[in-house]
Parts: sequence; C-alpha cells; structure tokens
Amino acid sequence: MTNKELQDALNGRLEKFDGEKYSGKEASTPIYHRWYMHEIESELESRGIEIFRAATWKIVAEIDGPGDLRVGYEPVASVNVEIKSDKRYKFGGPGVVKSIRVQFREDLQDLTIEETRAYLLKADLKNRLEYWRKERERLSAELDKAAEKIADLTSISIEEADV
Repeated sequence: MTNKELQDALNGRLEKFDGEKYSGKEASTPIYHRWYMHEIESELESRGIEIFRAATWKIVAEIDGPGDLRVGYEPVASVNVEIKSDKRYKFGGPGVVKSIRVQFREDLQDLTIEETRAYLLKADLKNRLEYWRKERERLSAELDKAAEKIADLTSISIEEADV
C-alpha cells in the first residue's frame, strides 16, 4: 500500500464529518480534533500500520530503527480542516465542519509504508552525520584556539610574567 492509497482511505473515512455540527464548548481543543484523530488512529490500527500516529493538525512518524536511529514526531502528512464558525465568537464557539482531509507530503506520496520507513530513517541518519561532521569541525577549531593559547603562555618566561 502506498501513502497515496492510505491518504485516499483516510479521506474516505473522514468524509463522514462533512457537514457535522460542533458546539465549541470544549475547554481548549475543539472536538473535531478528537474526531479526526480517533478515525485516523482506528484506520491505521485496522491496517496494522504502527509507524504513523495522529497528532493535532498532522500525522507523524515515530520509528525505532537499528541501533541509535530513531525518528520521532516527524510530520508525514497534514490534516486540513475547513470549518465555518459562528462569527459572533472571536475564539471557539459553535460551527460546522465543511471538510477534514489528509494530505501526505509530496516526497512520500508514491512510497509504500516500508519505503517511507526506510526513507525517513535514511534522512535521520543523514542529518545525524551532518550534525556530527559540523560538531567535529567546531571542536577542532576550539582545540586549535586552545593550543595557540597554550603555546603563547609557554613562550612567556617567568620573569616576564612577574612584570
């Protein structure tokens, strides 16, 4: 199954919320977030997909790879919610959900779930290598500066230091 096929399946499942009314009386997070998160989690669970997880406004990847490799909270898809809210309320308030749709990242559209896993782990490995390469350069520059300071200090005689 490709991510595009998964996207179509998720969007088909989320169509049931089109035209759904909500009260807007929730404490902080509007109820429609719970609606789509529950549906996305249910669809992923029914298909046995464990590397994706629903989050507010997105679907994220959480992957444990070999060794230290780990992809945590990497956004792979956005959840687009179109609502028509009551204009009398500045924040919150009642309204109607026009549509809730999932859109996977363009670079992941044609990949299978396993290919997506490998792609994200390779990207994580590449980012780690780049980070450590830059860190090594930074530490090398610091070591060079420290060596210069030590060389300067050792060149000063004790008599000169007393002045």
